[in-house]
Amino acid sequence: MKFTIFLTLMSCSLYAIDNQTLQEEMEHTPYVPITTTLNQTDADRQMDSDVRLALVADYTLSNAARSITIISRDGVVALRGVVESEMEKANVELKARGVSGVIRVDNQLTVRGRPS
Repeated sequence: MKFTIFLTLMSCSLYAIDNQTLQEEMEHTPYVPITTTLNQTDADRQMDSDVRLALVADYTLSNAARSITIISRDGVVALRGVVESEMEKANVELKARGVSGVIRVDNQLTVRGRPS
């Protein structure tokens, strides 16, 4: 059984849980949307999850940045949503690029208060 380390933001505790429990945990966390896109493979969904975990684990990112929409397809990760600054936009992209299997990042994030 594959296990993932998940850092909970509510209690600041670190523990190992299986992927099914992780999915259930994330579904009940209000600022972490779970997006399932039609025609995604299991590998695509796993990449979504891995990118999400990288973002959620980084406490320097705003809640807005940690709750962006992530859609993966064949190694290409699309990032959509609103972040607080250009620096945060770049940091989110770097986090996504650092995930194993990511070939390219399509950064469609917008900065709050700026036209898209």
